[in-house]
Amino acid sequence: MNQENTHPVEMSLVSKIVAAVQAWQQQVQAEASLADCESAAQQLAQHVAQLTLSEQLAQRQAATLTEKALPCTCGGRQHFQRQQARTVRTLVGPVSYVRPYYYCRACGAGRAPFDEALGQDARDVTAGVVRLVAEFSAQVSFGTATTLLEKATPVVLSARQVETIAEAVGAQAAAVAQTAVAQAAETPLQKASHLRLVGRSEPEPRTWIIEMDGVHAPLRGATWQEVKCGLVYSHDQRIEISKDRGVLLKKLRCAVRGGVAEFRAQLWAQLIATGVPKPTNSSCSATARPGLTKRSQSCSRTRGASSTSSTSPNTSGKSPMHASAKAHRLLKPG
Repeated sequence: MNQENTHPVEMSLVSKIVAAVQAWQQQVQAEASLADCESAAQQLAQHVAQLTLSEQLAQRQAATLTEKALPCTCGGRQHFQRQQARTVRTLVGPVSYVRPYYYCRACGAGRAPFDEALGQDARDVTAGVVRLVAEFSAQVSFGTATTLLEKATPVVLSARQVETIAEAVGAQAAAVAQTAVAQAAETPLQKASHLRLVGRSEPEPRTWIIEMDGVHAPLRGATWQEVKCGLVYSHDQRIEISKDRGVLLKKLRCAVRGGVAEFRAQLWAQLIATGVPKPTNSSCSATARPGLTKRSQSCSRTRGASSTSSTSPNTSGKSPMHASAKAHRLLKPG
């Protein structure tokens, strides 16, 4: 059997890549500098990735069956209208593909099932571009994010487009955070059992550190908004690299634009996600940095009171109380 006839799409893609590499070799001069070769190689890599992505979409679309009609959410039928072309901006450049488009005359709804199969929404940028825009926008202004995006990728967006994407991602993240807060508020606490299996050693206590601080940040319109920030990590994740200097291997950040109540609810959700409320011999330690208001300090208390339980043995004869119960009294909303 002829392998070339068995996989025509794959062979076509290989031929295009080979042709692109040969053209690149002829373009780059032997005496070119390393910077010129690097730039040309980067353009070649982008072109090859663009070809690969385009061919992959074409192959998937060719294997997709085109139905005459599909059920509509209104109860009617969406009928096939045409093969509609679409171009989306990706991290490797613009990519075009053709997919069937359906339309319901009863309610006026349109649908492209191939887009749904790809996970591509109505925006003309891919999830990879959205992810990078969100990363840049979280660190710098929308205008600077536009410049960085254009330097890092072939995608060109206006500052307004970057702002729209970033705000949409922020709204989704806020909704996820609110769901986590609501679930955390309903999470029951468990006490550590005082029973120990014969022959099994008691697990080492684990200390959790919560560092908190707050500030009033200026907003548009000459207004101010309270912002609370927190850092959660376990003591065993801190490594001392020199005297009085250490690094954290793993940490969680908690930031809320709001007051103590909002911050405490979000921090409690972070603690639950970290695993503090699980029935283990853990203890929770909280610190408050200078500048934190007295109300915030009252929710964290002092470090000595909670850290003592991680090192002192239980000599009272009572059942040891899990440290998350302490965190519950200090941090849990309500």
